[in-house]
Amino acid sequence: MAQTGVSSEVKTLRKEQQVAVEKAVQFYKEGLKSITLILCPGYGKTLASQLICNEFARLGYIDGAVSYVPRLTLSRQYELDWRRDKEEFRSGEFHVEFPWTNGQFTDFLVGDFLEVENEYPLVSPRIPSQFGAVTTYSSLCSNPQIHFDQFKRGRFVLILDESHQLGQESEGGQGTQSAQLIEKLVEYAAFVIIMTGTEVRTDRKKILPKYIKYEERVGDNGMRKIHLVPDVLARYTDGVRDGYLRKFWYNLVDVNYSKVYANRTEQVNIAYEDGSIKKAVKHTQVWQSLVDKGVERLRRGKSLIDPRLCELITAVDQAHARKIHKYLEEKYPRLRSLIAVSDDGAKAKNNLEEFKQGGYDILVTVKMAYVGYSYKWLMYWVCASHYRAFLDLEQTAGRIIRTLPESTIPLKKQLAEVIAPADVRMKNFLFYMKECSDRGISEKQEKEEVLGEGTYTPELYKIENVSIQPGMTMSLFPEFEAPKPQQKTFNFHSTSVAIPPRPKTYKDTLLELRTKLQRAMSQTNVLFAKKYNRPIDHTYTANECARHFREVINDNTIRTPEDVIKRMKWLQHFRRQKNLPIPNFRLEEVEM
Repeated sequence: MAQTGVSSEVKTLRKEQQVAVEKAVQFYKEGLKSITLILCPGYGKTLASQLICNEFARLGYIDGAVSYVPRLTLSRQYELDWRRDKEEFRSGEFHVEFPWTNGQFTDFLVGDFLEVENEYPLVSPRIPSQFGAVTTYSSLCSNPQIHFDQFKRGRFVLILDESHQLGQESEGGQGTQSAQLIEKLVEYAAFVIIMTGTEVRTDRKKILPKYIKYEERVGDNGMRKIHLVPDVLARYTDGVRDGYLRKFWYNLVDVNYSKVYANRTEQVNIAYEDGSIKKAVKHTQVWQSLVDKGVERLRRGKSLIDPRLCELITAVDQAHARKIHKYLEEKYPRLRSLIAVSDDGAKAKNNLEEFKQGGYDILVTVKMAYVGYSYKWLMYWVCASHYRAFLDLEQTAGRIIRTLPESTIPLKKQLAEVIAPADVRMKNFLFYMKECSDRGISEKQEKEEVLGEGTYTPELYKIENVSIQPGMTMSLFPEFEAPKPQQKTFNFHSTSVAIPPRPKTYKDTLLELRTKLQRAMSQTNVLFAKKYNRPIDHTYTANECARHFREVINDNTIRTPEDVIKRMKWLQHFRRQKNLPIPNFRLEEVEM
């Protein structure tokens, strides 16, 4: 492998990414159907799948590809990542040669992956720039036939992103259904790329048992777990060792209280009673202490490292998330925060996208950003939720471990920091992540320093005078010091930064064009009704005109900007015939 280019900082292809492409090509030649990639969140699963598809297309093995993701926000992200990576390859920022190319440069030869839902066909021959489609598992469940027909049309690669979601019951009950449909879809695919960031599912069930190898291991606690056997594996330790993922740091908040009964008093600590976690973190003083500590750490990072750093706060439920967001707005009005909860629908999706444009400090959510969400300026995570499944914690931690370029912030200052309750399962997870981080640092033979303060030492904070519910009061373990009282006001605001325009997907551009067309048609209908209050030419009345316009705008054959232009030309012709003002509409008005 060789890297060259015109950029001052040429990106290096990671070892596991190159191995993934080499093994995929080898498997295909040997007649094997699939490859399984287990790459830690933030390690580059998307780029690995892109490189495999590109190389398969260059070798003439496939006609296209379809990628499935769990959420709509990830489908948009996949399209934009594909476009960015393709441009980096072509500009020389990312230059890769594979052994079988005889030293020749391998360019991105294929077109774009476009975000689609259930348009027929998913990969349209009418869109010259489209090579593949990216959609959701829910779209597959809502109209399976469109997806089956797509794979029957030619040789297509099937990409299963975050494949650990398959078989898992989701809120809509579509997890199991999607797994069953994927099993059938695999039969029509030319090749299958199975990608996940974890070796073990929370419910210990298998996914795609026909195509993935499994082995049973006994843990330190004596419990047996089923592990996926990957063809390519990269753990968090590997990412820290190679400088792709951030080192780990955490602060714990301990909650200890007394249950007072009629004839006895029971001491309870969340470190020993899992059932008390949800009740504890929903208590006002507990979650406010967690949020305050998170803001304090964020302020320090912005002051000493970079003002663009930001924070993720996870809540118990949507009502809890709204309380946290309101608290931030009232106590820290100069901080810019956004909330993304599922009940807000499109607004939540837009907020997730807007947050990644920069200029915001804190994102509050429940689980909308816990899988696949990628924004490298997130460096802090306040866990004010009660979710303790290892997979949930691992995926959420994956939002804050991606490194920024060394030229932006030195790696020794890039520390993924978690502020969380000191319950036993959270501590076990944090200790595990810290152990992996230390092992990666050790393998790199690098002495860890934290912002010039010496060796890292986790901290434990205590909460005073908390009442969980009537009859319950909080007390402290005497062996720990309580934190200093929080100030009522926080005179701090984020540094102003230039916010780049939000990048547009193909779907965004088409929607913008269709909106312009729809407005022009509505205007035409109004003008027509005002000028002709009776039928003319025995052809149109105002109502007939409006009905015809609705038929035009709802035409399912509108798949390209050119389709919109054709309808606008028809509209111009109609208005010219009826002596109405002709609208001015040009495709170049909209950025492609």
